[in-house]
Amino acid sequence: MPRINYPVNRTGLLLVDPYNDFLSEGGKLWPQIRQIAESIDLIGHMRTLLVTTRRLGIAVFYVPHRRSQEGDYDNWRYPSPMQLTNDRGAVFADGTWGADWHPDFAPEAGDIIVQRHWGQNGFIHTDLDLQLRSAGSKGSFLPVWRQIPVSRRPHAMPPNSATT
Repeated sequence: MPRINYPVNRTGLLLVDPYNDFLSEGGKLWPQIRQIAESIDLIGHMRTLLVTTRRLGIAVFYVPHRRSQEGDYDNWRYPSPMQLTNDRGAVFADGTWGADWHPDFAPEAGDIIVQRHWGQNGFIHTDLDLQLRSAGSKGSFLPVWRQIPVSRRPHAMPPNSATT
């Protein structure tokens, strides 16, 4: 694969949901990812990536899912099974340890925390696009994933993800 150089002023690291419920022993979702996370040293690699990113002066964006609150889905007509499971399990429950940042991945001064408004699906109802454009004022960001030919992507990604 050819080496790609990214301009520091137009490059950013997006950390999606570095919550205790995902990444910490005792987190509600940790049992489901533990085996794979430990086999690939996920936490160690994330630490290295974050330290290196900050050392290089690359922007760090935190992209959190909304912290849940009791009754979030009470008036929904058709919540998905995943939404109901997360609701019943109080995953990322506001004000709990599980919804706090993992201590190794907490935001620092200068990091950008994307503000989430009501919405559970993807990154709609956030200011992610605005934050990316503000940080990359000389142009818009292009996700690295889109720059990798489909034939070179890990097999875990379905072929139709080429446009995402």
